[in-house]
Amino acid sequence: MVKGHPLQPLAFIGQAAVLLSLGVGAVGVAQGCQEHPIVAPVTHTPYDRYRDLHGQQTARVLRNAYGREEPNLRDRLRPLDQGD
Repeated sequence: MVKGHPLQPLAFIGQAAVLLSLGVGAVGVAQGCQEHPIVAPVTHTPYDRYRDLHGQQTARVLRNAYGREEPNLRDRLRPLDQGD
């Protein structure tokens, strides 16, 4: 019966640990590159919910003269006692 080196099992465990950590790291990096599976819903402020409840909805964004979307701050921040 031929015996191997007394530290041979420890070397195998070390190699297995290195391979396992590389595999876990690769899976983590691959998951980080994907789109997040849980997308947070659009959050509405209490002010927005009040306006929705009373039928005074305003658009969250408007298109400017160049076609870009901009926040509709003027209408959304108008005092409630002023009519639409």
